[in-house]
Amino acid sequence: MLPFATVTLIWSSTWIVIRDQLGVVPASWSVCYRFAIAAIGMAVVARLSGASLRLDRRTLLFAATFGIMHFSLNFNLLYRAEAHLTSGLCALVYALLMIPNSLFARLFFGERVSRAFVFGSAIAIVGVGLLFLNEYRASVTGAPARFA
Repeated sequence: MLPFATVTLIWSSTWIVIRDQLGVVPASWSVCYRFAIAAIGMAVVARLSGASLRLDRRTLLFAATFGIMHFSLNFNLLYRAEAHLTSGLCALVYALLMIPNSLFARLFFGERVSRAFVFGSAIAIVGVGLLFLNEYRASVTGAPARFA
């Protein structure tokens, strides 16, 4: 239960902290600092637990590609979105990553995507769409959010 509580506390506070970081340092540097600190923390945990960090060349290439695409690219875009949308909406949209993640799991690992997952994903997409519709209607000008 402690690992779950720790991850929940860290990730739930993320959405608040991102907003405070914006404007203090550029978004790309915020992401860089955040993951550099996380990497050091994970290296310490691995060292203390005796886990090996050795990876073969193929696994290292996959991990580097995954890290660049999933963490570097995603989080840079997320930090920029936080400048235009509420953190709650950003969190909801980020939660939709389960959809491309499942498709990539199918592509790279051959994992099956169930009908229940597809149905649940469709409900999630409609729900997030309805939340954005409400945000659109509540905007002062009635114009959709602009992307910088």
